[in-house]
Amino acid sequence: MIEFDAYHAITALSGLVIVSYVFTVISARTRIPTVLMLLLLGVGIREFLVKVDRYVEIPLDFVQFLGVLGLILILLEAGLDLNLSREKAPLVQRAAASALFVLALSVAGIAAIIYFLLDQDLRISLVYAVPLAVISSTIVASSINYLSEEKREFLTYESSLSDIFGILLFNVLIAGEAVSFGMIAVNVGSIVLAAVVSVLISVGLVFLLAKVKLNIKAFLILPVLLLIYSVGHLLQLPTLLTVLIFGLILNNWRQKRFHYLHRYLGIGAVEDAARTVKAVNTESAFLIRTLFFVFFGYMIDVRVLGEWQVIAVGSATVVAIFAVRYLYLRIFLRRHILPELFFAPRGLVTIVLFYSIPATMTIAEFDDGIVFFVVMVSTLIMTAGSLWFTPHAATRVEEEKRVEEEKRVEAENNSVTAESNSLVEPGDEFAHDRGELAPESDKAPRDTRQMR
Repeated sequence: MIEFDAYHAITALSGLVIVSYVFTVISARTRIPTVLMLLLLGVGIREFLVKVDRYVEIPLDFVQFLGVLGLILILLEAGLDLNLSREKAPLVQRAAASALFVLALSVAGIAAIIYFLLDQDLRISLVYAVPLAVISSTIVASSINYLSEEKREFLTYESSLSDIFGILLFNVLIAGEAVSFGMIAVNVGSIVLAAVVSVLISVGLVFLLAKVKLNIKAFLILPVLLLIYSVGHLLQLPTLLTVLIFGLILNNWRQKRFHYLHRYLGIGAVEDAARTVKAVNTESAFLIRTLFFVFFGYMIDVRVLGEWQVIAVGSATVVAIFAVRYLYLRIFLRRHILPELFFAPRGLVTIVLFYSIPATMTIAEFDDGIVFFVVMVSTLIMTAGSLWFTPHAATRVEEEKRVEEEKRVEAENNSVTAESNSLVEPGDEFAHDRGELAPESDKAPRDTRQMR
């Protein structure tokens, strides 16, 4: 048995965080997702320790704990990124429709694969299909900085809403009751009630966050959200909505829908608090994401990727994911085909939901390697799409060039207008606007008649 050494553990964890930061820098320059590098790092560490006979088993419960923390931070980050202004309404509607329909069709397709290839019950097939149908907003958000603003916003909204819809659907499917109209009505009712209560709690948290004068207020809010989520989970309530709604309210406090609260809590105080929460959440998410993906890669024996079941089910799942996405984008969103088609990676939410399947619903036929296969292959496809299948016109560089060109043309037009205005005779500065400035050929006859 290998003895635990605190200094070895500190050295290992510090090294992982530093390496993850280097991966982030590399990802920004090469478009290779950080998650992919972290997974491969975990696999490499496992293989090395197995070879030197120093392999140590990591408890699955610990990885699940990190996953739940990451899930909450992801939802909070999604809320803090979503802008609910009227100008963004058409974009949000398109992204929401895409997230909802692609999720529903993907669940149906993947469930059919599990139902027929693994010969499972329909409900079990649906439960296993939902995690694999959810787009990873974490991977997408860290991989789209090179795209134009419109495409960045669409993918951000779509992936965030896919996470939200997928989590809600998963909670409905794993409920103890049989799926029925009554059960769906009860779940919808609980979601509505939870949304109303979440708004009240979130407004209270915003007031607390803005009023507290201590420097540790952001770290006070995060444990409160964790407590609300854990208590709600024990009571089987959809308290993840509280996390999301808190982020939405905090990020959109300036909107007119909250004007009646501005007299009690100014916009400036809330926006300062929002910046603090965003900074703390970003740093915390970076740490949790690093540990989670390295440990997940560490737990996977890559030899399972050679099993026919993993290859067959995993490949069919990946094909279903991108076929559904292509059909929807091609039919309904023709402006958003490339490179959006390739941005359907699976990641943290997929893994967390997979390990959250109740013991009563788990099946031995579904190997963990299938999830690892889908996560790896979908991320590799996204990488290939971002590197080789992104139209030049869809990049941020080209967008900045277009903006500069538009500014130059506008400046030239303003200069021409100013020069033409300077040619107007003194006293006739407003003649053009009144329609009183006539051509010279029209003035001459009038002057001749006046002389007569």
